[in-house]
Amino acid sequence: MRIETTGDFLAIKDNQLEVKHLIPKKGIFVHQHPIDNDFILLSDRSKKSIKDAIRVRVSQLDKVGNYLVYNASRGIALIYLSILLDPTKSILNSPNKVDGHWLMNANSDEFPLAYGDISNQPTHIFNSYDASGAVLLLEDAPDDSFSFRITNGSLWHAWLKNVDDENIFVYKGRTDTQQQISVGRTVQVDYDINTNLYTITDL
Repeated sequence: MRIETTGDFLAIKDNQLEVKHLIPKKGIFVHQHPIDNDFILLSDRSKKSIKDAIRVRVSQLDKVGNYLVYNASRGIALIYLSILLDPTKSILNSPNKVDGHWLMNANSDEFPLAYGDISNQPTHIFNSYDASGAVLLLEDAPDDSFSFRITNGSLWHAWLKNVDDENIFVYKGRTDTQQQISVGRTVQVDYDINTNLYTITDL
């Protein structure tokens, strides 16, 4: 499934690129489904009830605008949609929590990730920097094991590394002081205080 803009409308297309729904961009509301985490709701301001909203199964999304999406969650779909609809007023400009994860935007060529900011609660870092070779830079010395998630939502690869090049990252059987995250990929990063290793796993 794809979501694209066509003139003043948001178009929802199936895998055969056939348009299934057209919604006026200026009158759209995006909602979290109240029960099912695999759905978001897109409603037209002109409709009288949320019952008229279009249900989008986020696990079937493979492209939003120009961005490829792999194994999307609801939070990831909301971020891509916010960028597509209005980057200046998107969900990325303020702290947001979706499905138990805080959402942080790494919209920079080098984005520092302080241990204290990402270790106290589940955190999802979304990289939307649209130039080559963005770096997510881990700072501070962890004093406990912890986990967080990263989605590379840009049009280029991104790098995850440690500021001191002391920690080792393990990804797809390879070990190095930095690892590359492909376009559209979501990964979980698990740090083990006992081994001093960051293990990266595709989600």
